[in-house]
Amino acid sequence: MSAEGRLRELLEELLETLRASPDPFKVRVRELLEELAGLLPQLAPSDLPLDAEIVYRLAEVVKRQEEWLASEASTLALGRLVAALKVQVLSERELALQLLSTWRPAIALEQVTFTDMLRAVEYMGGRRPRAVFEGSGEAVGVVGLDEAVALGVVSRVKLEEIIERVRERALELLEKSGAVRYFDVVRGSDTYETYLNAYALSLLSSAGEFDVAYDPLGDEYYVVKGGSGGEPSSVAIPLAKVVEGAG
Repeated sequence: MSAEGRLRELLEELLETLRASPDPFKVRVRELLEELAGLLPQLAPSDLPLDAEIVYRLAEVVKRQEEWLASEASTLALGRLVAALKVQVLSERELALQLLSTWRPAIALEQVTFTDMLRAVEYMGGRRPRAVFEGSGEAVGVVGLDEAVALGVVSRVKLEEIIERVRERALELLEKSGAVRYFDVVRGSDTYETYLNAYALSLLSSAGEFDVAYDPLGDEYYVVKGGSGGEPSSVAIPLAKVVEGAG
């Protein structure tokens, strides 16, 4: 291809790029100038006007690039100024609402309940001897009746009533089947009562009256009568599962 033909191709490419996009940075200015420099020794005097036309168009592109950069820089500076002024005029409530609307928390925080701590203690305790109930009804174990009363979670009389109620419910259900679902035994009228029932069942289980087994295939916990003869162990049951089942 002759030098003139290549110049016409470069000019057409330049004009087509400018027509297709208003972005001046779409034009490959450096590459075009380098190619023009390589073609210059091959140009005849009649080709120089065509070469000058391309250089003129490239100069316009560079000017548009400079104007675009200046405009963007001023917009960014103005944006920071507007943001600073807006912060100054906003009230504390309005500023807090603005921050909340753009807040994207990276972590979540949940309250640790007394029952959570009981479950953690039982889990960390691992295998441990079974506790026993004495005539007074006091439980001997990791967390017994005295500790529960001292923490103010429940009164001594009420906890004894809850233990007896859970015991009777579990025995009644077990008369019909060898195993009953955990939440059928501990569910209460509300979340607090369900947690107390779960705590009472854990005391009964520690005393050896009942066992809690987990079915991994059905992802379900079951209560069975104690005395299986196996090695005692702790079972950690997610509270959310108990509450969902109780609901």
